[in-house]
Amino acid sequence: STGFLMPIYGSGTIKGQAVSVPFFWAIGRSHDATFSYDWFSKAGRAYTGEYRYVLSPGSSGNASFNLLNESEVTLEDADDTQAPRPASRSYTVHGSLVQALHGGWRAQANANYFTSLETQQRHQQDVFQATTRQRNFDGALTGNWSEFVVSARAERRDYFDSENRLTRTGSLPRITVSRGERPIGGLPLYFGANGEYVNIVRSTVDDDVEQSNRGLTRLDFSPTLRVPFTKWPFLTINSSIGWRGTYWTESLDEEEQQIESSIGRRYFDFQSRITGPVFNRIFNTPGGGFAEKYKHVVEPTLTIQRTSAIDNFDRIVQLESGDFVVGNVTRYTYALANRLYAKKEVSREIARVTVSQTYYTDQRAAQFDSDYLSNYSDEAEPTNFSAVALTARISPTDRINGEFRTEWDPTVHTLKTLSASGSIR
Repeated sequence: STGFLMPIYGSGTIKGQAVSVPFFWAIGRSHDATFSYDWFSKAGRAYTGEYRYVLSPGSSGNASFNLLNESEVTLEDADDTQAPRPASRSYTVHGSLVQALHGGWRAQANANYFTSLETQQRHQQDVFQATTRQRNFDGALTGNWSEFVVSARAERRDYFDSENRLTRTGSLPRITVSRGERPIGGLPLYFGANGEYVNIVRSTVDDDVEQSNRGLTRLDFSPTLRVPFTKWPFLTINSSIGWRGTYWTESLDEEEQQIESSIGRRYFDFQSRITGPVFNRIFNTPGGGFAEKYKHVVEPTLTIQRTSAIDNFDRIVQLESGDFVVGNVTRYTYALANRLYAKKEVSREIARVTVSQTYYTDQRAAQFDSDYLSNYSDEAEPTNFSAVALTARISPTDRINGEFRTEWDPTVHTLKTLSASGSIR
């Protein structure tokens, strides 16, 4: 029912005496809103609005807005919890939206934005919101028709270095068009393509004044032709040839200063992934309880990748992973995977351990490979080898899983990264 809710009274060291008067509006069966006026004896006044809706299981959203008018705190009124400060006004916006649209389109949006970091950390009682040093908003529109996928996304993230200084990243906007692989006639050839237009945001802001701006616009297109060989169950070979063309509106000069001079890059990428020979063994455990049978699979892989020459690598403004491609280099990635499957009603992978490493014919490629978390810095000793990556994943049930990854540095003989994650549904 629409009407006023129970008034709320509270007391705090920062806000002082607090009185909140909320009003609930039952707009309909699928959406509602709540408005609140808050009075604080020390902090001033606040106005809050919240809106929620659920149209279907795949279409729902919520948004909240808070405007805070803080009172001036003079030297005479200041205490241990409130230092002297002038009156100010700030607001926060939080929300998320997922909406199915007509014609195969789908919209999504998120916001976690505030205008004052100091006010955010002073008044928030939520531990995450009180300690976060970043704010963001993003929105996306995606369409899917057969093998074609189109998406448009706008996002911005601010990372605070101090109260008034921040680093700004994002893309306004990023538009991608992709065509999934499809066979060419009756031939064992598969063709796919990807294209992207993005206006990259990279800047630093101090006291709301932009100090530096490395943002630019990039246009990228990459078609791929793949030839699979899957006639043998114990050995498969996937080979592909791709071409990539990229255009940037800005580049680097001889002194590595970013200038408004466009630059282009074109190269070919040849790749062949050999999986096998694959060895497996089945263990029958009738009446075992957890599973009726287990299957252990040992799967070695070798990936050979050749990238043609890129003569202007040192003039490219390197902001995202695709900008760091090193040309005239061959990569050999060798890996060994151990997989354990369990079958009761259905067969399911319950454990996997993979060890992998890459050798590069050009030492620079080891520094910029995004497949490894511990890329080598300029100060590290040059090497043709990547770190040795160990990844382990366990999933005893379809509701519980955990993953662990570490990378061992072969130059200094130590573990450089350790990460673990897990989930329970």
